[in-house]
Amino acid sequence: MISIVLGTRPEIIKMAPIIRACMNKGIGFSIIHTGQHYSYSMDRIFFEELELPVPQYHLEVGSGNHGEQTGKIMAGVERVYLDDRPDIVLVQGDTNTVMAAALASSKLNIPVGHVEAGLRSFDGNGRNGSSSVSVGKMYDPVQYSVWLLQRISFGLPFTLLLRGTLLPSNM
Repeated sequence: MISIVLGTRPEIIKMAPIIRACMNKGIGFSIIHTGQHYSYSMDRIFFEELELPVPQYHLEVGSGNHGEQTGKIMAGVERVYLDDRPDIVLVQGDTNTVMAAALASSKLNIPVGHVEAGLRSFDGNGRNGSSSVSVGKMYDPVQYSVWLLQRISFGLPFTLLLRGTLLPSNM
């Protein structure tokens, strides 16, 4: 079973194709929404417009300083992981949600698929950039991306180029 952890508008939008692929392929998954973004215009409207299922878990962490927000997310996702026992956790981007979800996964020895992990500049100086750099150091994103592509291939054969780029074979 896959746990898809998201909490911000970009994460909802960018994880939508993965959620749909899981639904179409009959792959078991749950959505954990941290509530890092929580207003209608930054959250629920995207679930409605993208016709996504309501998250099974909503942590409602809201606003706070980085440490407080990250700590609440980490404690919340850890409780869900212990109950659900996912095979893999998927996160996207470089937010407090990503950092907390990946760290909780790491502590419980649950593999993490970090969508867009290879597209980062590795500049940890930005507000959220340090989360992406830290998560990238915890996990090998290519290894888990390959696992995910093997599981959810979107009906297309793919070729792994060891330069870190995943491309459909027909390109």
